[in-house]
Amino acid sequence: PAAWLADRYSRVAVIRFGVVLGFIGFAALVASVHLVGAEAPQFYCICAALGTIGLFMGSQSSAVEAIFGNSVESGARSKLYVRKSSLKTLGNAAGPLLSIIVFAVVGDHFREGELRIVIAAGAALFVVPALLVLGLSEKRCLGALSESLLAPDAAADAGLAADAARRREVRIAATVCCADVVSMLGSGMTIKFFPLFFWKEVGLTPIEVQAVFALAPAGIAALAQVAQRVSKKFGRIQTTLATKLCGIALLVSMTRAGDGYAVVVLYLLRTWLMNCSQGLTRSVLNDYVRKAERARWNAAESINLFSWSGSAVLGGYLVDRYGYRFTFLITAALQLTSACILSSIVFLVQDERADGEGLRVSAASSSGCSLLAAEAREDRTVT
Repeated sequence: PAAWLADRYSRVAVIRFGVVLGFIGFAALVASVHLVGAEAPQFYCICAALGTIGLFMGSQSSAVEAIFGNSVESGARSKLYVRKSSLKTLGNAAGPLLSIIVFAVVGDHFREGELRIVIAAGAALFVVPALLVLGLSEKRCLGALSESLLAPDAAADAGLAADAARRREVRIAATVCCADVVSMLGSGMTIKFFPLFFWKEVGLTPIEVQAVFALAPAGIAALAQVAQRVSKKFGRIQTTLATKLCGIALLVSMTRAGDGYAVVVLYLLRTWLMNCSQGLTRSVLNDYVRKAERARWNAAESINLFSWSGSAVLGGYLVDRYGYRFTFLITAALQLTSACILSSIVFLVQDERADGEGLRVSAASSSGCSLLAAEAREDRTVT
């Protein structure tokens, strides 16, 4: 509903409503872990708080993605989408780094008191992105430059009939969404249990576990920049498939590795390769989604967040019954299925333009400013 309202009425209003839900959810989470004493009521209060936070994430994410998508030129999106993805991923390192500090100060043990401090500190950090997202506006979005590559005018230039172009748009967008959902179904079965795996089976201390989860997003962000450059030569879908297949192979190899630090190295390499292409697939999605439908398609792609959480229940059952390594194999099978789905559009997604090529802004084509065009002009001035 939030995505439909964002496309139909006001994306800014939906974002503001979502931020209010976020403040309520994080405040309720802190109150639940610090003020509610009895175990059963506390559990239900935490669930309610997390549910409210989920409503915040679901209500504002599609609107934010739509505004961002309408502010980037189609056909040259990957550079900015990978930057955004890298920054978002680096933000995920803040939690583990904060946890390392807390564990170093109060003791390198998993205890209830330390975990309460970590939760409260993380909730307090929510204020920063909340204030930033309230500053978003649709007034500076681009016009025709950010429209789908297969919009009626562009399709006519390419010699495609309107109905054929429309079918291709829907096929590409639906394939990207479906592949991401299947991949996240697999990831959700194991990702929540990696900390326990490293603690119980590998024997890492809490600080060492948090160090691993600080290195993971840092490596993803760095490798994403490399993947974006490679995609300029080989294509975004091709690059995504190559990194995902390597990540799947490394996950399978984790099931055969011992319990030493070698499995930690395999985990990091697998995580970096498996997730470094998120910006590329998101750029493909928004290249082939029309401006008026962008919030809805981005919401559909974000269903993977729900599927991630839902499959964790099944993952917990499999871990208890068959062990961590068997569950890793199930995850690898689902992620391989996702790669097969994505491979079906390899020849439908066109190559991106070179940076700055053909990027220009006129009063007739856009109401905003082209960031990539501005960067290209600066590069030419410097050289």
